[in-house]
This record gives sequence, structure tokens and C-alpha cells, in this order.
Amino acid sequence: MKDIKQFFQEIKDINYGWYDKKGNLHKKLKGENFVKLYRMQNTKSIKKNNHAICWEMCELEREYFSKRNIPYKTLFIILRREKGYPCHTLLTFYKNDKYYWFEASWDKKKGIHEY
Repeated sequence: MKDIKQFFQEIKDINYGWYDKKGNLHKKLKGENFVKLYRMQNTKSIKKNNHAICWEMCELEREYFSKRNIPYKTLFIILRREKGYPCHTLLTFYKNDKYYWFEASWDKKKGIHEY
């Protein structure tokens, strides 16, 4: 677990934000603008730019866990509302007979949560 905690410390301060097709940074999701203009960053760009949304953070996390052969699953959650469909992507993993929620994107829930 020490290595996973170290990885979390390395990425926990990546700021929330997304880049459009022209390379402009946006710090909030804005309906159609996001849908039409979003381009997903690769994992090297996330570290360099220090901004990402949950989809991109999960890719960074998946890369880390895959390279270390740690079993994981990514979850995509959609909340159906009258106006829009807010969503969140997160990673869970299994280690030492326990399940964990690895959260580096959602500010209010950041951490490694043990279950």
C-alpha cells in the first residue's frame, strides 16, 4: 500500500479542468461547449498541464495500476436529472483482501477509501 499512497500524493494536487481542441483551459464544465470542444489528454499531458477531469484522472490511475498488475475496475456513474446528466468516473482496486476506492479528482472525496 505504501507505493499506492505515494502515487496518490503525486497526483492529488492536479487541478480540475479540461482542455478544448484549441488547447484552451476550462475550469468548469459548460454543457454544449464541453461536448463539442473537449479533447482527452494523454497521461503525460495531464502531469505536465496539472489539470484534468475525472475521465483523464482515471486513465492516469489505470496506467499506474496496470503497470503494477494490481487488479482494478473503473466505474462510470451517471446521475439522471431533469437538466443534464452529471457523471463521475472513479477507480476501485483490490489488495490485501480489501476493496478500495481511489479518488484523486473529486475534491470533497479525495483519498484512498478502504472497504
